[in-house]
Amino acid sequence: MQNVVAINSAARQSIIAAQATSDEMLLESIADGNRTAMHILYSRHNVRVYRFILRIVRDTTMAEDLVSQVFLDVWRTARQFEGRSQVSTWLLSIARFKALTSLRQRRLSREVGGRGRPDHRHPTEHREDADVLCPQAARRVAEMRRHRQPRRLSLTA
Repeated sequence: MQNVVAINSAARQSIIAAQATSDEMLLESIADGNRTAMHILYSRHNVRVYRFILRIVRDTTMAEDLVSQVFLDVWRTARQFEGRSQVSTWLLSIARFKALTSLRQRRLSREVGGRGRPDHRHPTEHREDADVLCPQAARRVAEMRRHRQPRRLSLTA
């Protein structure tokens, strides 16, 4: 019984510490390679980033992939954050750039008959970086893909 109380107390302290940690401090920790900080930042901002991207691209699968790319970029470039804006603003600017680039690429692919060259790599091509993302997020994405309705192709001319 004492072990359970000690574990619950430790968990509560961990949650309180995570909430008290500012996004700027998290980015400093991420720049130093702290995966826990990355998980906390992801859990704070993933829904907002996803909804923001979804409003731009209007495609759930593309939005999911772009969210992964945004947070992979955060992992790689956390040292470049200069603090001239809020972290959430920085995240959304990365998301906007990725979403618009993806839309341009999709339009280009249609214009050249599907022969366009992709502008970005799929996150799974970077296995060492993909491990950084929260395992919970990976399970959520897999669950969403399983329940997604298959696209119906129209055979009319």
